[in-house]
Amino acid sequence: MIQSGRRDQILEIVNKEKNISVKQLSSKLGFAESTIRSDLNLLDKQGLIKRIHGGAASTEKNDDFDYRRFENRLNTEHEEKKEIAQKAIEYIDNDEVLILDASTTCYELAKLLANTTLRLTILTNGIKIAEVLKNNPNISIVLIGGILARNSYAIEGDFGVDILD
Repeated sequence: MIQSGRRDQILEIVNKEKNISVKQLSSKLGFAESTIRSDLNLLDKQGLIKRIHGGAASTEKNDDFDYRRFENRLNTEHEEKKEIAQKAIEYIDNDEVLILDASTTCYELAKLLANTTLRLTILTNGIKIAEVLKNNPNISIVLIGGILARNSYAIEGDFGVDILD
């Protein structure tokens, strides 16, 4: 397949899926990940897609898809986030204090922590993080205050920074 045909296929898939990883594109099209990354970088420079960590996102206007939305971020690179969480939990011991932001990777870690017997204090600006941990009696949750950001379930602002200081 010539490059332009491959790039047309990539563009079509990205626009259909709204966001997709390099690994998924490589698997669908049967080309090396390095080739896919190179094509994505060129398509990004041309403004046809948006290059995101580990993949690409459509630049087509879609009111239903917003990268700030927690649910949309949760489905991007989901397996990789679970792997990171699995590795991170290995470094956590009893009676530690952890700061978890409102990221979906930290959410995956929180899901693992919720099912442990570890005694922890968690500081977070993530409402979803607090929600998933709330039923574990061994975990104390400190929700950092501020302004609730729309659709992201994150509390933001200088107030939270002042609390951490």
